[in-house]
Amino acid sequence: MVRFRPVIWQRGLVLLSAALFLGLSAWFSSASGLPFDDSWIHQDFARTLVTSGQFSFQPGTGGAGETSPLWALLLTPPYLLAGRQPPIWLLVAWSDLLGTITLAGTAWTAGVCAHLISDQHGRARAVQEMSAFLAVVAILTEWHLILSAASGMETLLFVWLVLLVLLLTAKRKHPAWIGFLTSVALAIRPESWLLLLIVVAVSFWLAWRQRRLRDWTHFWAAPYIAFFLPGALLYVLFNISVGGSIVPTTYFAKSGEFVGGFQSPIEWGYLLVTGLFLSSPVFILLTGLSLCHRLLWRVRPACQRPLLFWLLLIWAIAILAAFAGRVDPNYQNERYLLPALPPLLILAAVGAAPVLVSFKPHRMMVQLGFAVLVIAAPISVGYGISSYHDEVREVNCTQVATGKWMSAYVPPGVAVATHDIGAIGYFSGHPVVDITGLVDPDLIPLLHNPKGMTRYLYARRVGYAALVQVWYPNLVQVLHGTVVYNACAPLNMRVYKIGS
Repeated sequence: MVRFRPVIWQRGLVLLSAALFLGLSAWFSSASGLPFDDSWIHQDFARTLVTSGQFSFQPGTGGAGETSPLWALLLTPPYLLAGRQPPIWLLVAWSDLLGTITLAGTAWTAGVCAHLISDQHGRARAVQEMSAFLAVVAILTEWHLILSAASGMETLLFVWLVLLVLLLTAKRKHPAWIGFLTSVALAIRPESWLLLLIVVAVSFWLAWRQRRLRDWTHFWAAPYIAFFLPGALLYVLFNISVGGSIVPTTYFAKSGEFVGGFQSPIEWGYLLVTGLFLSSPVFILLTGLSLCHRLLWRVRPACQRPLLFWLLLIWAIAILAAFAGRVDPNYQNERYLLPALPPLLILAAVGAAPVLVSFKPHRMMVQLGFAVLVIAAPISVGYGISSYHDEVREVNCTQVATGKWMSAYVPPGVAVATHDIGAIGYFSGHPVVDITGLVDPDLIPLLHNPKGMTRYLYARRVGYAALVQVWYPNLVQVLHGTVVYNACAPLNMRVYKIGS
């Protein structure tokens, strides 16, 4: 069993560090709230579930649009305690508690993964411990992950479950546990189908190499399927019942929304690298030290890499390939591609560790590496806190303010249309028509047909539309609406009274 002993990264300290960073994010934010409109969509589902007993965005609308049913369940306690309209601070506090647990759990699991890879690679004990330490620090201080933990979104919980599944697979733990955790991950994010394929394929390949396919069928595949299948069937039946597909309708809605947004794979790759990797100070540092290790020390051939190394690398590549060209890589601070980053941070930490425990004649490099780490980590944490502040302020002054204005000035019961349904649906109290198709799958074929969209809105007797004009110029032009409200910059969302 992998031991993870040094006091500096014991579980309590890791948990306290995660709580500190999320606490600082909330403390330095000028307003209380959630940083993404999608975060409010989850809150809509959680509130409707508690107050009406329906798993839907709003009562009577169906469950389409909820990518993560289990996450919606985890968000219900504030509504059970305080009713339909809990104070914002309670929603933020509960979201931060969940984020603290998932960030600390992800960091701890990353440390165990790095320790195992380094151990199986035959590294010295000091290198193993340094690998674990660097992995924990990298996860705790990576600004994308801090923002994700504070966002009220399910992404980081999904990352944690993925690391656990890959770790248990590499350690040849009982397949029943692996199957169960995979089914739980599926209830968090649909990308778990990729996780299923990777784990089963790797396990099958190992059995085939050892000529033990019959044993694999009876002692691995059977228990894995037995513990994975019940949860997977529930998830599939849920999606079919609300959207007619085995995957959430959000997959088709987001794919349709971003169609035509990228001119070439080169452009998409450039946006990915600059947004996700080159903006991460800790990742750049660890990758640079890892490259130094390859140049200054003799590195074993790639064929001798431990199994967990390949599992982490395959997972990261699979996630990036699955979303290539389907979503904007920088959308909501690279949220969709974020599950690829922690595995790469782990691998970079393993590669950098030998440099930081080297002795003469590389003592200067060791000192320089630690000095840069001491600078890079706080910069990354600070940027995560700053990003949280900026995102909350933007959402509050656009979607939240628009929803509150509609609650005060739009006649009761009048339907409103918008592309950002989360906060507007939460605060307005009006029936919402989603022109991006997340909770209205019938609109997905009309995403790039403004005239057809307008006819649909008139048929639904929509009275108002809240739109960012630069995002939907053609739709604004054919709606023939009068501007009755302007939200604050930078998005400058406007509310149009339709048909006036």
